[in-house]
Amino acid sequence: MPAAANARWSPCIKLLRLAVLGASFLCVGFALAQPIHFRGRVLEVPDPEGFQPIAKAFPSYLAVIQTATANGLVEDYVDPGAVRELKAGRNPPMERFFQLHVGRQDDGRPVSPAEFTLARNRVQSEIARKATLNGYGFLGAFRLEPWGIFCSFRTRSATPFLALQPARELIASSALVLVDGQELYLYSFATYKGEPDRQWAERSLSAWADRLHAANPEGRKSPDSPKHH
Repeated sequence: MPAAANARWSPCIKLLRLAVLGASFLCVGFALAQPIHFRGRVLEVPDPEGFQPIAKAFPSYLAVIQTATANGLVEDYVDPGAVRELKAGRNPPMERFFQLHVGRQDDGRPVSPAEFTLARNRVQSEIARKATLNGYGFLGAFRLEPWGIFCSFRTRSATPFLALQPARELIASSALVLVDGQELYLYSFATYKGEPDRQWAERSLSAWADRLHAANPEGRKSPDSPKHH
């Protein structure tokens, strides 16, 4: 692996770096797909089932969260009830939510399957060696694909994931995926009350990733376009 690429993927790689530096608030909506613009290309991104994207409707809300993220926050997905609360000017509790990120230096940069395999294997090795990191309890990888690696973690303290929200324990599932040559980071979050919440986070993230991967077959022609929204 080239030195520059190796540097990109160190301590627990970007997959875990986002966990340390924060994220946003999202949840499940209608299984629609929206075109999302990256540098030089467009990907079709289905909404997580039952959740709605909020970036265009509430840009200032996203801006608060973006200041805490290492990578570029592209979209938040919250449940319809939370959307109604936001429209009313309130800050609703986000019991379950999703988000989509892209690495700032990887936005629009083509990544080959071979390069991604090396990176994915390095992430897998890092995850296996980490039990805790900055208060996050990593629960290991729960799924491995040629195009993605999925893991879960818990946090027991106030974290950047809960910016604008009361501190509480979260369960999160995260995935580093390759979608038609573009590296992306997917997250599902839930207030942790028991193992059913972990099962929901893992199952929901897997289902969303599968739809995203299927909607963007490798080698699909993508028009030139500006950066996100």
